[in-house]
Amino acid sequence: MGLSMELFSSKYIRGKLKSDISYTAFDEESHQLEATFDITDTVLSAPVFGWSKKTGKQGEARIAINFENKLIIDVPEFSVKTTGLDIHGKADYAFDGSGLEKVKFTKVAIGRTNMKGALIPKPSGGWEAGFHGPAFDLSPIWKDIMVDDTAEKADHPFLDGLTLAAEFKKIWLDDVKSLHDVSGTFVRADNLWRTVLMSSRAGDDAYFDLQIQPRADGRRNFSMHANNAGEVFKVLDLYPNMIGGKLRIMGVYHDAQPGQPLKGNIVVDDYKIINAPALAHVFSIMSLTGILEALQGQGLVFNKLNIPF
Repeated sequence: MGLSMELFSSKYIRGKLKSDISYTAFDEESHQLEATFDITDTVLSAPVFGWSKKTGKQGEARIAINFENKLIIDVPEFSVKTTGLDIHGKADYAFDGSGLEKVKFTKVAIGRTNMKGALIPKPSGGWEAGFHGPAFDLSPIWKDIMVDDTAEKADHPFLDGLTLAAEFKKIWLDDVKSLHDVSGTFVRADNLWRTVLMSSRAGDDAYFDLQIQPRADGRRNFSMHANNAGEVFKVLDLYPNMIGGKLRIMGVYHDAQPGQPLKGNIVVDDYKIINAPALAHVFSIMSLTGILEALQGQGLVFNKLNIPF
């Protein structure tokens, strides 16, 4: 059908399938196959979405396939429905018999993800994808995007060779934290995020963008900008005690070195620090009462933070 068989390996699908299959020949050239599968005793896994199904949970999969001259001409419908997963769509095939052209998803509901979109196979392998919707759960791969450490690579074969254009009202980063009004392009190759162009909102007035872009020398540039560093740091779980501040992070992934280290600078202008135990301890020892009260109250004001990493 034009799909990589790796997606149907025992890592993602295993167990028993009860099937009900009908095959209709309308004439010598036109045929149709319709199949319904009971997936109650099937184990399913979708690591990219952090979702899995154990055996014993009821579920059903359906598919219809149209043939012309022994070639698939289209899949007018397919669906998979079980606990925590509800997928519906169709697939278009080339009239010349060259294979799959596009998979259209009218509904993809997996856990906290709720979206629709399409996949187009690349001639060189991988997928062009476009998805949009109310919510996407990025938490299973968010660490992979931010850390980008080959020593801790998650096994997501579908991601490699993926070019994704996305637009979501909410993207979950973990069980609690989320980004809003997210739009971006994500390109992955050779187990690395080669390009990330993302804009988002971390709070009511906290806008930020994140970019990873390839360089001519084989390394990758990293940059992040935000108009409210404190709010962004909280959402990204980097530092909880900063208020406000204009953020600039500029760096370079040194991909030829082991672990592809990211080296650069974090700069924050005009921010406040509150509830910082280490600073409070120093100021209490020095008997700097006014500074200590500011630190424990509305915050201690700083003009600039510049940290190389």
